[in-house]
Amino acid sequence: MRRERHSLPTFGALPHRPGRAGFTLIEVLLSLLLLGVGVGALLGTSVLSTRMVIHSRQATRAVWAGSAQVEMLRAAASLPPAYCAALADGADTTSGGIALRWRIRPLGGLREATVTVLTAVPGGYREDSLITVIPCP
Repeated sequence: MRRERHSLPTFGALPHRPGRAGFTLIEVLLSLLLLGVGVGALLGTSVLSTRMVIHSRQATRAVWAGSAQVEMLRAAASLPPAYCAALADGADTTSGGIALRWRIRPLGGLREATVTVLTAVPGGYREDSLITVIPCP
């Protein structure tokens, strides 16, 4: 009868066993590191795109409010009997928290209307202006 000899496990480096598949601990840690960097980059892009969407929404609301005010001034300038004489400086606030100010300046038979729109942003207000010329009949 033949006796087989078994060796005791050694501490430290494991012997290479041919035909055994798998990943080493270093390979797994490196792949997790790369995955973490990729997920972090995606999260940063997501936060940036969310800020851009919010900013675009606020800018769209501000332009809409300013354009609506310009159209109201145009309509007021076309109403008899006062026509352009009815136009005057003023201010208003929309239900969405947008503040509007407008100034009317005479230019001969025209009026220059400057509408300033104030929207709340983190840390203060953002100010946008629309300038148009209104013909007087």
